[in-house]
Amino acid sequence: KVLKNMLKLEITTADEAYLFFNVKCKEITPDSVDEIKIIGFIPSESQASTAFRCLKPSSKFCIQQITDRAVGQSVCVDMKILGFVNVMAAKDDSTGERFVICEKPADFQLGSVAAINLRASKAPAPSNTITQKWKMLETDLAEDEIVDENFFLM
Repeated sequence: KVLKNMLKLEITTADEAYLFFNVKCKEITPDSVDEIKIIGFIPSESQASTAFRCLKPSSKFCIQQITDRAVGQSVCVDMKILGFVNVMAAKDDSTGERFVICEKPADFQLGSVAAINLRASKAPAPSNTITQKWKMLETDLAEDEIVDENFFLM
């Protein structure tokens, strides 16, 4: 039996994730789910790619209860690499909950290629201005400053 036209799917435990991603997803027609929401854990790459396959074009994929900002940013990069667009990590000011939301591209075609922008931070350009420069003048090697080597042999 193949499941078609599911409206929303909420996954809140690792057991539900295992059941969906390893069993139920085989029964779901690709491009048939309107929204997938994962609450309380980060999906594996395999799970996120399965979600991508199940989602309709322009449908939302949301991962809620992300522990901190760094994890959220890492999830964003992973979602971009998997092909999701409009990827955004945010924090709900009223609850303090962090989440990542993204969507499947409207014009997605299997085998298509697209550029991704990971917005890597740029290192500051090296300055051409040298603030301090060591230099040696002729007067720095005055003969009277040279110590006689025999002085140290005593």
